[in-house]
Amino acid sequence: MYVDTCYDLKCKWQKKYRGLVKSIQTNEYLIAYRKLGQAIAEAVKRNTNTGIIRAFVKYANFNGRACRKEFWVFVTFLVVTLAALLFADRYLGTAFPIPLEIGGVHRIIRPVGLLSVLGFLVFLTPLIAVAIRRLHDIRREGWWLLIILVPVLGFLTLLFWFCQDSQPRDNRYGSDPKQASHPKGIGIRRRRRRR
Repeated sequence: MYVDTCYDLKCKWQKKYRGLVKSIQTNEYLIAYRKLGQAIAEAVKRNTNTGIIRAFVKYANFNGRACRKEFWVFVTFLVVTLAALLFADRYLGTAFPIPLEIGGVHRIIRPVGLLSVLGFLVFLTPLIAVAIRRLHDIRREGWWLLIILVPVLGFLTLLFWFCQDSQPRDNRYGSDPKQASHPKGIGIRRRRRRR
């Protein structure tokens, strides 16, 4: 009796949903979703690689300008990479032991390791270079980066400046990086004149 009931339910399900499953497998929706997924993957790859590659190509170039997108894509890549290296240090056991006494209890903590320190040293020069170029983009000298030495106010000031939009025209540090990525205004929306 139970087997017959299961078989009947299976047959009903197949009859009811067979057309739907067949149409999904052969329909344009599946092809459209595949194309959409490929387009999104290509756009993400194109947009994220530009900031990362530019920062490494201009490894020690402190001249010129860096747009907001280039700076933040590189900083995001840096944070994700360093987090992965910290995780790898803990997993591989290459973290440096630091003895610590809290309330009379002796503990050993391992906050950083060999891989994360080497990764930070590799990223340090491009980070400083892209930060200086970002400051150039908002008409500030690179020496303003030293304001980070002021404990809280310096960090907040730099964060505010790094979030500002680029200066729209050329300045003494170079041409507008947004215009360089869009030659002859291609891709930039312009308002239509009303007649």
